[in-house]
Amino acid sequence: GVFLFRAVEISILPAWPLKVLGTALPELGQGWFGTSGLNPLFASLVVPFVLMMFLISMKGIKWWSLGISVGAMAFMMVAAFGAPEIAIIGSGQPAVIFLLVNVVVGALLTRLFFQVALNDS
Repeated sequence: GVFLFRAVEISILPAWPLKVLGTALPELGQGWFGTSGLNPLFASLVVPFVLMMFLISMKGIKWWSLGISVGAMAFMMVAAFGAPEIAIIGSGQPAVIFLLVNVVVGALLTRLFFQVALNDS
């Protein structure tokens, strides 16, 4: 996300569009389970993997999808070491394991997609 947008408030506009633009991809689904924990669907590789699958063949956009994947992995790595709470999974060691497994698998998939993107260029 464009994180500075979260701090912008314009009185004549609703606040939610700027808050959505300023939210990191893994945090987008937080409100679905009624907890402050991360949504396991968004705080995993599902969204970056789907983006890479659909956008890897497009010349200009494939690098954007790889960047989203790297950003999501960086977020999950930071969240894993910052007392994570994931809806349904809970907090503590299960949440850390969930996030770190997603980071490792994401790194392998991103490397594979990066090689495909380089060979396709």
